[in-house]
Amino acid sequence: MLVTLLPYAVFPRSELSELRQPSMASALEAVVGSWGRIFVGAGLIVSVLGAYLAWSLIAIEVLFAAAKAGDVPRLLAWENRNGVPAAALWLSNAVIQVILILTLFSDDAFTTLVKLTSTMVLVPYLLSSLFALKLTLRRGGGGAATTWSVIATLFAVLMVIGAGLELLLLSALLYAPATVLFAFARRERQLTIFTASEWLTFAAILFAAASGAYGLATGWITI
Repeated sequence: MLVTLLPYAVFPRSELSELRQPSMASALEAVVGSWGRIFVGAGLIVSVLGAYLAWSLIAIEVLFAAAKAGDVPRLLAWENRNGVPAAALWLSNAVIQVILILTLFSDDAFTTLVKLTSTMVLVPYLLSSLFALKLTLRRGGGGAATTWSVIATLFAVLMVIGAGLELLLLSALLYAPATVLFAFARRERQLTIFTASEWLTFAAILFAAASGAYGLATGWITI
């Protein structure tokens, strides 16, 4: 709150809107001199590096946990002598680098990535709520659990609809290649890759991914 309000004590709003980010650096520089900008800049670097480290660890943990559960190849559960899941680290960082390169072709990379990642989160939310509803109905239905699962499912459906078709198709472009990891994991465990219903789901994802690729190629979908 102070970071937001204090600059108004230094500059009028019209000048604040034209300051380079982080605007707090310019505000502190105006009050205490040039070291104020250096201080805020150094703090920002530390903050960004900390956030980057935390999010990198979260991405690695997802792959590592999935590998231990047998949902992706066992290789991604490999740890080096320091106990770091190195294979998952390399794969997650490689994907991040590809996404960063793609942002070079986006008119508004930050907004596009925020919208896309938000949409990709909605799909697991919807599947989770549907699974909860399935469990409650299998146990006879009724009661608070069924009520809340119905509410969660309806809310997730509305959120997916609100996200829009274009972002859902772009999400499929990422979901479809990731399915290869699941297929390899099933082969490793000598299990059936997909059941009949899962093949239908996979076909729908492939169709959505192909539609997304076609939309990007023809300009119907822009990033």
